[in-house]
Amino acid sequence: MGLTTCWFVVGAIVAFVAAWFGVSWEFQVVIFLATAIILLIFLRPLAKDYFKIGAVKSGIPALIGEVGITEERIVPPLSGVVTLKGQTWTAESATEDIIEVGERVQIMDIEGVALLVQKISLPQ
Repeated sequence: MGLTTCWFVVGAIVAFVAAWFGVSWEFQVVIFLATAIILLIFLRPLAKDYFKIGAVKSGIPALIGEVGITEERIVPPLSGVVTLKGQTWTAESATEDIIEVGERVQIMDIEGVALLVQKISLPQ
């Protein structure tokens, strides 16, 4: 339903205004349909982009940028373990930094089944 209803509401309002001026009911129906269809065709793509309808992130793109906790020390080039949203992941450092147990890390990318993480530095 969503945005489609909006265009029919506008069409109904335009048809109502036409009725107020004494336009016949047949012409009101034509005005209603024409207005709704024209708005649907031309404004729906703009509204869909503006409201980001259907743009729910899932899978790998949803994990990028999330924050996890290191459960096993990560010493490049070796991997360690990170917990993210209750799940345990194999993780590698995206930089050459050693990441200690308990440190917060941000997910930068995913390569295969391993997270590429970067240590989050706390402001001083």
